[in-house]
Amino acid sequence: MTITLLGPQRRPTVQYAVSDLPPDALVATVTAGWQEREPDDAELDALVGRPTANLALHARWLDVLDGDREYAHAEREHEAALAELR
Repeated sequence: MTITLLGPQRRPTVQYAVSDLPPDALVATVTAGWQEREPDDAELDALVGRPTANLALHARWLDVLDGDREYAHAEREHEAALAELR
């Protein structure tokens, strides 16, 4: 299995990177930095030019926080401590 990991696409170059992949290669996308706009990946999919699987990491993170209130509280406390240190 070959994995190709690309960084943020400020000036999209993803179409060039994936052009060297085999036609049947699976392409997963991570748009977690977009947070609430995470599912808005149509432009990215068009650049890739093949079916993709958005890993929906931000949505999964929200599900974790929603499902475990104690952990969510600890996460908020941790973020507050980090913000204070900054």
